[in-house]
Amino acid sequence: MSKNVDLKNYFLKPVQKKQKQYEAVRAFAVEAVSAKEVADKFGYKLSSVYTFIKNVKSGEIDFFPEQKKGPRQRRVPIDAQQKIVRYRNQSLSYIDITIKLNNEGVIISA
Repeated sequence: MSKNVDLKNYFLKPVQKKQKQYEAVRAFAVEAVSAKEVADKFGYKLSSVYTFIKNVKSGEIDFFPEQKKGPRQRRVPIDAQQKIVRYRNQSLSYIDITIKLNNEGVIISA
């Protein structure tokens, strides 16, 4: 499912809230567009533009937060994985497998 995005409009007419706020602050800070013009261009109240600017300066808004990465390895120990595969090969349901693992003292959290 590929979308054909017009890159110029992607930046000039942002749809997503955070991107729109970013572009508004960027226009004010980088392009030296007045706060009034920014408000008119992006459809904000003048007070909202000043609030965005204040929040960016104070660090309250982070338009590019660092992405938290998930675990680098599986949480299920290898021996438990092997048991699960063996039980699945026996056509056991996940409920039956869970019961068997619990009876064996293997605890797997969700």
